[in-house]
Amino acid sequence: MKQRFVSAGSAWDIEIAHRDGALIADVNGGEHAVEILSERPGTLTLRVDGATLVCDWAADRSGGWICHDGRVWRFDKPHPTASRRREATGTGEGALRSPMPALVVAIDATEGQDVEGGAMLLVLEAMKMETRVTAPAGSWTVKRLLVAAGQQVIRDQELLELAPRDTGVDAEGGEDDGQVL
Repeated sequence: MKQRFVSAGSAWDIEIAHRDGALIADVNGGEHAVEILSERPGTLTLRVDGATLVCDWAADRSGGWICHDGRVWRFDKPHPTASRRREATGTGEGALRSPMPALVVAIDATEGQDVEGGAMLLVLEAMKMETRVTAPAGSWTVKRLLVAAGQQVIRDQELLELAPRDTGVDAEGGEDDGQVL
């Protein structure tokens, strides 16, 4: 998950990833080992490169704030299309993947269900913030659910598979009568 933190006119691009069972924070190209020691409402205790940091935090709908040692950083939630779709070779089918380590808190889709772009498929929760995973633009059929409510997922884990739905409309926008001209 990539975030942008801004404080006193300076910006830092931070990407958090799992590698060999550990959290790695890439801050403007420099990697740092991160361990979450404790997470309570409003307080987060981390070990970053061996140093312990206690941070205050708060969140709202658009992002949140982290405060440490008198400095405050603002961060924005990832773009609403946080659910990424990877194309399978040549088929147009794809899998939606988790943008972050999270808990699956709700699933609003069923296998075989037809959905349109923007339809909510499931909800993930990480650090008390919910992320809605929606269908990409177009008409789709939910091919397979790969997770269950209450399941913990890792970043980039496949959540569900989608297949393009035949809408009965040809490329020019007219009805597809099945005839070849």
